[in-house]
Amino acid sequence: MNFINKAILGFFFVVIPVVLFFNPFNTKYCGVVFDVESRNLINSITSDIVLKLQKYRSVSQNDICEMPTAYLQKTLGKLESPKPDHPGEAAAFRYQHLLSENKQLNVKNWNAAREQVKNMKANLKKANLNKGAGISSDSWENLGPGNIGGRIRSLAFDPDDSTRIYAGAVAGGVWLTEDSGASWAPTDDFMGNLSVTTVIFDPSDSQVIYAGTGEGTFNADYVRGMGIFRSSDKGQSWSPLDSTQNDFDFYWVNRLTMLNDGSRLVAATHTGVWTSDDDGTSWSRSHVGRSNDINVHPSDDSKLVLGTWGGALYSEDGGLSWSSATGLESITNERVEIAYSASSPDIVYASIYFNMGELYKSTDGGQSYTLVNTGTNYLGQQGWYDNALWVDPFDPDHVIVGGIDLWRSTDAGVSLSKISIWWQSPNSAHADHHFIIEDPDYDGVNNQRVYFANDGGVYVTEDVSIAVGSTGWQELNNQLSITQFYGMGVSPNGTVVAGTQDNGTLVYKGDSEDWVETFGGDGGFSAADPTDSDYVYGEYVYLQIHRSTSGGLANSSSYIFDSAMEADGPLFIAPFILDPNNENRMLGGAMSLWVSDDVKAGTPSWGSKKDSIGSASPINSIAVAPGNSDLVYVGHRDGSLYKSEDATADVPNWTLIDDANLPQRRLLRITIDANNNDIVYLAFSGYEANNLWKSSDAGDSWSSSVGTAPTNIPPAPIRTMVIRPSDSNQLYVGTEVGIFTSDDAGASWGLANDGPANVSVDELVWAGDETLYAATHGRGVYRATLNQTTPNTIIFDSQLDVAFSTVLETQEKIISGIGIPVDVTIVGGEYSLGCDGIYTSDAGIANLDDTICLRHTSADDFYLETLTQVTIGSSTFDFLSKTIPDVNPDAFEFTSTIDVDLASEQISNTVSVTGISFEVDISIVNGEYSIGCTNTFVSSSGVIALDDTVCIRHNASDAHFISVTTDLTLGDTTQSFTSTTLPDTTPEDFSFATQDEIRIGTDVTSDTITLTGFQVDIPIGVSNGEYSIGCTNSFTSTAGVVSPDETVCLKHNASNQYVTETTTTLNVNGVTADFVSTTEPDRTPDDFTFASVSNVELSILQISETITVTGIAVEVNLSVAGGEYSLGCNGTFSSSTVQISEGQTICLRHITSSGFSANVTTSMTVGTYTTSFVSTTKVAPPSESSGGGSLPKLIIFSLIFGVFIRRVIGQVL
Repeated sequence: MNFINKAILGFFFVVIPVVLFFNPFNTKYCGVVFDVESRNLINSITSDIVLKLQKYRSVSQNDICEMPTAYLQKTLGKLESPKPDHPGEAAAFRYQHLLSENKQLNVKNWNAAREQVKNMKANLKKANLNKGAGISSDSWENLGPGNIGGRIRSLAFDPDDSTRIYAGAVAGGVWLTEDSGASWAPTDDFMGNLSVTTVIFDPSDSQVIYAGTGEGTFNADYVRGMGIFRSSDKGQSWSPLDSTQNDFDFYWVNRLTMLNDGSRLVAATHTGVWTSDDDGTSWSRSHVGRSNDINVHPSDDSKLVLGTWGGALYSEDGGLSWSSATGLESITNERVEIAYSASSPDIVYASIYFNMGELYKSTDGGQSYTLVNTGTNYLGQQGWYDNALWVDPFDPDHVIVGGIDLWRSTDAGVSLSKISIWWQSPNSAHADHHFIIEDPDYDGVNNQRVYFANDGGVYVTEDVSIAVGSTGWQELNNQLSITQFYGMGVSPNGTVVAGTQDNGTLVYKGDSEDWVETFGGDGGFSAADPTDSDYVYGEYVYLQIHRSTSGGLANSSSYIFDSAMEADGPLFIAPFILDPNNENRMLGGAMSLWVSDDVKAGTPSWGSKKDSIGSASPINSIAVAPGNSDLVYVGHRDGSLYKSEDATADVPNWTLIDDANLPQRRLLRITIDANNNDIVYLAFSGYEANNLWKSSDAGDSWSSSVGTAPTNIPPAPIRTMVIRPSDSNQLYVGTEVGIFTSDDAGASWGLANDGPANVSVDELVWAGDETLYAATHGRGVYRATLNQTTPNTIIFDSQLDVAFSTVLETQEKIISGIGIPVDVTIVGGEYSLGCDGIYTSDAGIANLDDTICLRHTSADDFYLETLTQVTIGSSTFDFLSKTIPDVNPDAFEFTSTIDVDLASEQISNTVSVTGISFEVDISIVNGEYSIGCTNTFVSSSGVIALDDTVCIRHNASDAHFISVTTDLTLGDTTQSFTSTTLPDTTPEDFSFATQDEIRIGTDVTSDTITLTGFQVDIPIGVSNGEYSIGCTNSFTSTAGVVSPDETVCLKHNASNQYVTETTTTLNVNGVTADFVSTTEPDRTPDDFTFASVSNVELSILQISETITVTGIAVEVNLSVAGGEYSLGCNGTFSSSTVQISEGQTICLRHITSSGFSANVTTSMTVGTYTTSFVSTTKVAPPSESSGGGSLPKLIIFSLIFGVFIRRVIGQVL
């Protein structure tokens, strides 16, 4: 088998098992998913459902992959429903509870009930009476949720202080924050109607606020209001506008506005547009028809625009008359929201619930509209319910529309992009948007803060231009306790589990600002195991019961119902309870009664224990007798009541309790006295006078138990009723208008609304015999402590990160809620009553309104707790301190890397974090880190735990021999990871000057060069010569190293031949240069001589013989001394130096000596060779004998010689 075949075979041996392993975990849309429940759910989604999720539920394919399974299950279940939390069905369901037998709302009693609450409160305050049944004026404690919120439909800023914001809650009244949302409080707990939908300030008087009530966005008239309220003291107190009370035209006030000068108040209501020029004393209708949204021109009070259920209108006379806008003729019965552009008021936008959301634009002040966006589906299926519109006051092209999610346009609505993801709240904005308003100081540049009101309360983005997804959002539901609860259970450890409208099933564990959602969507009835706090139960709509086995941790609940139960026609919010005698037994009501005897099992089994009674009347209430699981009562929607005395049998027997006195309205609650099972109470729906009935003979006979005026229960629906376990005479009912109590078994009743206010109370639950919990539908959850020896909760703030062995004192706390002096004991510290500095650990006595402080000494080592527990009466409170954690990890080090490639990614070695207490802050400068050393690196600060591993990553420099350093800080310790790039080891080009005319055989030294362009020592070598570093007298031919910027010289011995090069090559780490010397040419001719002449005449021109110059390679100088030369011996002589070349002939001449036997020498140098031409004059003649004869001869000779010389000179000249 050749190599290629082996490679292919090996590839398949690896790949095929991997594919086979992962294939079962693969999904259609999300790749590999290991969780079987998630995988099966995703694979069940067809391509058609994917499109529907995008179109109707604002859920993308990416969301399908990222959503928690529970969210995805609920979202799929809601494709055919109006919205993520079923507001239409919720409102319809609750509205039915308000109706009488004739299916009508008893308006007279509706008003009477609220008036009676008002009078009872005033009378109790005037008489300084106790509310009764053990509840004192300060018994109630609000438990929140302060972090969840609820449906808000309006926001308004105080014109005098932009940090003061008013919020209108649809079931919680008007709330105020004075610190931009850091905290909230109700403005008036006992405002006559708490269904607030619109809030505005009078532009001419900043003390005056108007609030409209009644939520009129539903398709049926479900959430009724009570007209318009007015406050003249910035919301501290409210009074109804009498002209709007008990008036059908003002039952549903959708929007209020005022002209800019404050001269006219305008209301858009369920029946039309109403105007008042006398601050609401009287009204005139200027438009007939269901109206939603109304706005006044930013600078022209004569102009207004109106959005209705069927189109848009405009007014040019201050709202006194209206004309229909053109361009919207296709809109017939759809909700229209409308908004001016403040910076360009001719531009008006309209968001219309048509084709899942269409955006129109007007450029003529709202008189005509043009479609600018359709098909985005930004409203989904519920634009009738949530449809918000905002135009940037400084940029008419910047528009935000809100439905389930928020969408932004920067091109005047032509394109919309989604900027929120509802299922990621609170990290993104909550679902279902109703109102958008910018900060009063918004300028589009330095301040881009915008607030959003939705079903999750109030959210804000500090920069609306960049908020997107889960970035840039902040929820502001701090103590905004307006959540609408349906049901509640309380665990032995105090955990509260409660079902809400809109906001899931929530769990409270002691912190009102830290409720968590254990299951999303709508909640409903809830229950808690009385023996094991880990088991809590809730439901999604239509009896879809779920369970948490971890005490209700976030998203920890999962379904345990049987699908047959949902199919059995249960109510929208269907009842279920735990058997008070058997925590394994649960009963749930649909058309039939469903029972599980193993509800704590992994997969509980369910069976029907009571058949349907027909007539489309599902079960509305269930009660099991404490101490007797066989005794069960079941109430139905039509008011019928059934009883079984063998309810645990396989086939129980049921008896219809038929009493002509009992109402034929919805039977909302059944309560059996734990001390006497023959005593049974029934609570009914409707605004009617007798909604609480009592039997003392196990149902054989019944009588009204609402009391008699003026100490009777008001004529309002009673949603819940409990009996104090230790005293059957103390009764508590939760009604549509608050809580009422009785100390005499129902003969008379008092008001106990100090905490929950006059809001619907849907559930009352006992925790022991002293603590009563109340779940409201619009004001959150309250707790009242009834026992005289049980003080209200005291919270001593824990002191964390304290120094060793330090004496710590708590802040001063007031002891409240006790009715008698109580014992005080302490463990692990000391206390001071009066907080006067005198502390003791001895037992003592505390009185109502005493102050108390605690102290103890902190631990003497890192991260240790010290706990002091003080018991006041029957309650124990903790004071905890914890010493500083050890935030200095053991020594660790990142190994530097060197010689790394330029711009390469560098990842450090892995280090383990040891030596810290638990976790410390981690931050990084100039790089990224990965906890766990995965492929996920971040640069943002975080925390790292003991024994975690961490790595650092950065990019190396893009230049040679440069270090990049990343500093990682763990706690108080910082270490660095450094990478250094490869040094530049290639020198810049260098060269040596060529040297010529070198004497043969001599040493030659080059010019000096400086080596540059490299950064570390590099090799140096030479061939055919030597080098000197530093250009000293020390030369070598041995290879070595050279440093940056050192000088180098070369040396070699010149050739022994003429005109011959000698080359020495210097090699510096691969870069070379040659030093070349060339020897001089041969300038020495072959030997030649001039023959000397002798016996020549005196003083004559003597010319030498002719010689030929040979043996030279180049022209050489010819010079003479003591004579002249002639080149070519042509008779022309010269004494000047001249160039002569090979083969030329030369003659010399000079004038011989004027004396006898005398020499004249002419020297000639040719190149480097010198020779001479010598002439010797003749010998003097002998002397003559005659004495006189010599003179004449001498004279004659002199004359002849003179003539000769003259002639010679003449020739020369």
